[in-house]
Amino acid sequence: MTALVTTFPAGLPNHNWTVTATAGSSIGHQGMLSAARYLAATAIDLVQQPDLLGALQQEFKERTAGVEWASLIADGQQPPVYEPPADFLAATGMHWPPPGIRWPVPEVVAAEQLGTTGPNLPPVS
Repeated sequence: MTALVTTFPAGLPNHNWTVTATAGSSIGHQGMLSAARYLAATAIDLVQQPDLLGALQQEFKERTAGVEWASLIADGQQPPVYEPPADFLAATGMHWPPPGIRWPVPEVVAAEQLGTTGPNLPPVS
């Protein structure tokens, strides 16, 4: 099952600047709120109907049998993390950094050379 929510005008190509621009507009905001309502209502339905939840879990197991999951984060790297504000940490009783996170995040410096702009051509005289 797939749920689709309109967050940009019909007919625009995906991954386009116009789609990005509408994310901050009324269309994008209303679409995001609708999607949040749909997800919340689905969660309530699944909590209230444990047999349906069990059937969904079984279907997921069947559809993903034999699938090997691999993280896109390379071994030895950590996901991007951001330190929450101090008042949030105090209100939730959380501590920073969480277990397994190196903080501050080590600086990453690319070692690769930049690409070229084409072959080396003799100057035009």
